[in-house]
This record gives sequence, C-alpha cells and structure tokens, in this order.
Amino acid sequence: GQVQAIGASNTILAQITKDYPQLNIETKIILKEQGNGMAFRKSDTALQEYANKFIAEIENNGELNAINKRWFGTELKKLPPMPQF
Repeated sequence: GQVQAIGASNTILAQITKDYPQLNIETKIILKEQGNGMAFRKSDTALQEYANKFIAEIENNGELNAINKRWFGTELKKLPPMPQF
C-alpha cells in the first residue's frame, strides 16, 4: 500500500496484474512501445515465407489478437509493415 506509481514493461505489468488483481493497476502513460520480431538467415527464405504467411493468417483471423489478450490483457495494435532489406 505504499506505492502509487510504477514503471514496467508490458510483460511485467501483465504478470503483476494477473497475480495481484486486487491492486487494480491501470496503465496511464506509455513511454515507449517495442515491437518484437524474428530473424532468419538470408538463405532461409522458405522458413521466412512460412513464418510471414502464418503470422498474416493468424492476424487476419483474430487468433493473434486473442493470444495477445490472453497473455497481456490488451488488444493487439495493428502490426507495422514488414521491413524490406
């Protein structure tokens, strides 16, 4: 009962909120959002294409949003476009 504000990453905040729902933690300010991604060897184009197709499919059918809500308790924001190298 002594802390009125905390700073945490979305993964830590999701776990604290899950473990201690009685704290009624609310997100007030987002300082920075960080995207996550995967990396592949340049020669591994088949795996990259498979992963991109899979992610696009579960984003389009709503499954990716459901996974995000289950683990982080929030709606998934629109994914940024894939970078071209």
